[in-house]
Amino acid sequence: MSALAWLEAAAAERDSPIKRAMAAQYRLIGSLLGVTPPDSAASRATDSSPPEGGAHAEESGAAETVGSYIPLRRVRIFLRGEIKRPVVVRRCEVASVARFETALHFYKVERVEGAPLEAAFAIDDDGKATLTIATDRSAPPGAWKAAICSEDGEQIGLIEIEL
Repeated sequence: MSALAWLEAAAAERDSPIKRAMAAQYRLIGSLLGVTPPDSAASRATDSSPPEGGAHAEESGAAETVGSYIPLRRVRIFLRGEIKRPVVVRRCEVASVARFETALHFYKVERVEGAPLEAAFAIDDDGKATLTIATDRSAPPGAWKAAICSEDGEQIGLIEIEL
């Protein structure tokens, strides 16, 4: 009975090895049966993502490949201009984490015809991403998306923020 009590207590812990093993077996069986995509990064992101908030919403330390993109876990956000509205990075994916710098134009997801928000996006030699954006008082709250493009116009990623 004491062994059973120990097993139940270990399984009840939030980050227990038993739960991780069961989740791995679930993903394996699901991918074998075609129920879940193999090695789903989306499920890992929801299970182990840090709480969002402040100026540091995503972390780039350990990048995992999703399709042809690498999601960045941490993007440092710098707010420019007189009005500094809070910005949360909801999604950031690029084809590689090599040194890179480009201008971005964010468009409101629900209303693309509106004026875009202009920003700059950079990845340094260490793979750390930086978003510099001027938030406008007249910009409506909600989801905004921008394509991350190389100098020749090829889309190499995307970023989604929320005002």
